[in-house]
Amino acid sequence: MKTLRIIFMTSALSILICSCGNEFRFTPDTVISIEDGRQRAVADWFSWLFAVPGGFVPKVTESSLGADVLLRYDASLSEAAYRIKVTRRRIRIEASSPFGFFYALQSIRHSLPEDINAVSHADSVEWTIPAMARHDAPSTSCSGLVLDLCYRLVPKENVLHLVESMPDMGIYDLFIVNDGCYTQEELDEIFRCADEYGVDVSSEQLIAENAQTSEDYELVWRDDFREFDGRRWARIPRGEPDWKRYMSSHDSLYDMADGHLILKAMVNDGLAPDDTASYLTGGIYTKDRFNIGYGKVEVRAKLPSARSVWPAIWMMPQKGPWPDAGEIDIMEHLNHDRFVYQTIHSRYATTLKQKDPASYVTVQVNPEKYNIYGVEILPDSLVFRVNGWKTMVYPRLEEGMYAGKTQYPFGEPYYLLIDMQIGGNWVGPASGEDLPAEMKVDWVKVYELKDALED
Repeated sequence: MKTLRIIFMTSALSILICSCGNEFRFTPDTVISIEDGRQRAVADWFSWLFAVPGGFVPKVTESSLGADVLLRYDASLSEAAYRIKVTRRRIRIEASSPFGFFYALQSIRHSLPEDINAVSHADSVEWTIPAMARHDAPSTSCSGLVLDLCYRLVPKENVLHLVESMPDMGIYDLFIVNDGCYTQEELDEIFRCADEYGVDVSSEQLIAENAQTSEDYELVWRDDFREFDGRRWARIPRGEPDWKRYMSSHDSLYDMADGHLILKAMVNDGLAPDDTASYLTGGIYTKDRFNIGYGKVEVRAKLPSARSVWPAIWMMPQKGPWPDAGEIDIMEHLNHDRFVYQTIHSRYATTLKQKDPASYVTVQVNPEKYNIYGVEILPDSLVFRVNGWKTMVYPRLEEGMYAGKTQYPFGEPYYLLIDMQIGGNWVGPASGEDLPAEMKVDWVKVYELKDALED
């Protein structure tokens, strides 16, 4: 199994000087001059960026005759550092290693029109960059790449070419961020290419799959939302608490499309004429239909960003009073926040307000993208995750006056809730400013501990 290693690249020095009115233009006649094969891998990758959107591929040659772009070694530069000088007639790039040339060409790529990322031919685009001089260097040494495939801005062929070139650049670790824009078949092709060229590749999807196949768990239920499973789910009815105040079973709040469950928050402007509530929200739960004890829950979902909206994925006990019997909040998102809350409630944490161990964490996410929210319920701890990454561990106390169910009531039968909520003391007054809003759920997976199954 591949090992995930993410390398963060930050800039230590960046100097940019632009000369207005002067631009360098890439054309079918552009020639890129290199000195050896290590530079060729980088130059080839860059030249092929123009293949789809521009309809041409600049020539790469070891001759400097008539060259428009020059890649030249400078041993005085640190590894991964580079210098760029762009004039109307020529681009000169200096670096001491393939890392430096790669980052330099990435800088040039970002200076090109955004159509360089198009997945089809871009008509009437001038492939120009402004005249400039730049000296840049990362603050840390780098040995890996993070490649964002979201929105399919990078054609698959370019990804394959990049993977093939990485060993020549001395780069052997690739982390892929994919938002469902690439099919599983396309990802498999990328992974096979990586294996062939000795590149370690990981992704959010691989993280999830690694967790799924853990020897400690057995998958007992999965819902991909091709249709509504009434054996497992029920629509949440209205109630007095803030989170239930606008719950409704109205069909307009629930949808199934392309293997996704869609839960909505809407203004009741005649939508349900017999309902006096100003707003309506949809939610589902497994109460009285399916319970989870020790095990693991994962949900892949995309969250709305809207004023007063409060989507949540959480778990409640089948029996017992709140908060003594516990509550596990796998994910809660408020308003336009760029982070989510992961929280536990119990008599120890909520009523007695004990702070050790910490009972919640905030985690940065991009709510416009699909993320995987999960929790492992173990005899000795709760382990919260986002996209496979461990975000909080809440341990069971073995000693002290509060040890036992007062501090750790978890492991009893719990049911799962996924719902849209609006308004309340926490999120703020209900508002229809950004409504309607949608929460999209791709899948739910539930695992049980094998030891628990055997018991």
